[in-house]
Amino acid sequence: MADERLIRSMRMIDGPSAPRQAFVEDLHAQLSAELGFSAPASPRAAPAARRSRTGWRSALALVAAAALVAGGLFAAGIIGRSTPVPPTTSPSPTASARSSPTASPATAASASASPAPPASPASAPTLLALRGDGRVVFEQIDVARGGVTRLRALVSETEAPELLPGVPGVQDTPAWSDDGTRLAFSGYDPFDGTSQPAIWESDAEGSAPRRLDTGCSPPTCLGDTDPAFSPDATRLAFVRTGRAAGSATRTSVIAVLDLRTGSVVELESTRTDTGSRSHRHPRWSPDGSQIAFGTTNWGSDGFGSGSVVSIIGPDGTGLRQVTDPGMRAGDPDWAADGSVILVSSEPIKSFLGQLGWDPSSMHIYSIRPDGSDIRQLDTGGNVGAASWSADGTQIVYVQHKGIGAALGPLDIMVMERDGSDVRPVSGSIACCRWYPVQQPTP
Repeated sequence: MADERLIRSMRMIDGPSAPRQAFVEDLHAQLSAELGFSAPASPRAAPAARRSRTGWRSALALVAAAALVAGGLFAAGIIGRSTPVPPTTSPSPTASARSSPTASPATAASASASPAPPASPASAPTLLALRGDGRVVFEQIDVARGGVTRLRALVSETEAPELLPGVPGVQDTPAWSDDGTRLAFSGYDPFDGTSQPAIWESDAEGSAPRRLDTGCSPPTCLGDTDPAFSPDATRLAFVRTGRAAGSATRTSVIAVLDLRTGSVVELESTRTDTGSRSHRHPRWSPDGSQIAFGTTNWGSDGFGSGSVVSIIGPDGTGLRQVTDPGMRAGDPDWAADGSVILVSSEPIKSFLGQLGWDPSSMHIYSIRPDGSDIRQLDTGGNVGAASWSADGTQIVYVQHKGIGAALGPLDIMVMERDGSDVRPVSGSIACCRWYPVQQPTP
């Protein structure tokens, strides 16, 4: 397993320190023995994989799988020593000053938020808990492949084969077109030193994947991730990481690709320095007039120290913040009628594995686009990565059963839009699967 794939940071910074390198090698050897894998030769001897912002996957693979094998070790705080290297930039400012974009904050989620309805009794996992017939695609970390995330599709409560076995390397951030015929995702091959994160598209069966031409090429463009189809499937919103010519500063910006013309517009009002914050998970409003997205503020330890959800027009106008920084919200998803947006507090890809992190503070909320009427939909925490079901009447999400910072098995779950009738869709597995999205029935 290449050393860079193990410990490249969530924050796209350059390289691990020697003490962390030794720790990761020792832990990986232990993990390989516990899980019955053949331990590879020393990672130092492996070719260095390309460093990129998407390296969070490698750190999470190690953290998540090892937490299952040695939960006590990780719960004791060793997780923090094996995860991203602290940034070389100055620590990000306090939460009150961090909220990128500038706007009047909405009311924070608090005890005044509407309580969730009582949860339903536990039941056996069943795909029949979902009303729609569309397949559920999700990300799963593949420890055997060295910790890369791959897209899988549920075919039963316990079976989920790879959707795109012919596409090498990392596959993540899946998003369906509204008619259910196309799936967009991001991917790159960490074994290829020239590869960088790019936007891909496939048919629903995964039989015809193709990389989309977004005009991204180094040194000014370093990768495109997190695609989302517009309601009419003529445009894709995504997150672009790049740098200005002659500059070493990496930036994160929301961009829009016109699939008819191939032109890309970067929404300059969203551009931010990745040393302090970056964007994730853009999603279109049902009428195509707005894009909601999450912005993570990075702490000096390389993990999320805050997160907000904002809205902007696809032409770059009308930027405004929807959630208060204290809510630590991200991963937005619009309801089909546009009345509310689903958000998850402490988004998985920003906060998982953080030293002292308590996943019981992960919750799912609905909130109106103006920031009002915040409602917590779950009752116990440990949940996130929520999206609307194909018919828009249910919420699909993941629930993990770890204790403290030790990540345990994850279930794909479903609940009604008011938080009631909670039911498991798939059985518990070892770590890690998340970000389930159900295909709209064509």
